[in-house]
Amino acid sequence: MLDQVVPHRPQSLLATSSKSALNIAQNLDQATRARWEAALLRSETSFSRGTCFAPAGDLPSRFFVVLEGWVQKYRQLPDGRRQVTGFCLPGQACDLNLLFQISRRHALAALSSVRVASLDRAQLLDLIDQGPDLKEALLRADMIAANMTSEWLVSTGLKSAQERVAHLLCELFIRQNPFLIDPEVGLPATQAELAEATGLTSVHANRVLRDLRMRFGVSTRNRKLQIPDFGALAKYAHFQRGYLGFDDS
Repeated sequence: MLDQVVPHRPQSLLATSSKSALNIAQNLDQATRARWEAALLRSETSFSRGTCFAPAGDLPSRFFVVLEGWVQKYRQLPDGRRQVTGFCLPGQACDLNLLFQISRRHALAALSSVRVASLDRAQLLDLIDQGPDLKEALLRADMIAANMTSEWLVSTGLKSAQERVAHLLCELFIRQNPFLIDPEVGLPATQAELAEATGLTSVHANRVLRDLRMRFGVSTRNRKLQIPDFGALAKYAHFQRGYLGFDDS
């Protein structure tokens, strides 16, 4: 059952209306948030769709936060097969590998035209020193990202193709629209990319999306996602949004 929806609260400069722990700015006090957002805006850069701006395997030299657009995390085998392992939306840090100087096992690529902030380790550590709650927010967001990876793994291992695609669509819908106010949200991921995120072939994903459209009215056309009866789809997919770190208190 969908967790209780909470009232709307004001947006910050970079944050969406989501109270998810994935959205770093939403979990900072006013002073730390101001420093955080100013630092991000000073270090922003843009990439066109499809650009891989952080390859897998290397020790990371930059810390990335999405300002606008979507970023995908993925692994690619030498023969070209790919597995999408996560989608990063505005307000979200892509990973904490730089902070702990651990090599990045996934690559980062622009799923749409994106603006991202790019900080080096010294800049990040300086921000943490100035606002200790930033480190807690970053670590909590990273734990939530790990929860998401676990959910995706369970979906791939235990759920039917229809259930796993339905679960992914519910996740992407609620991350952008946590109060279920908007009838549609953005979906820059192609059918092939949704397939790579759910362990399906593109042909199979096409059949699944067609089935979900007939059964639940789900639409993924024109880079938009519509879920007319979110509750019904969430129940079918065994989706509960608590793993996304929403504060519904």
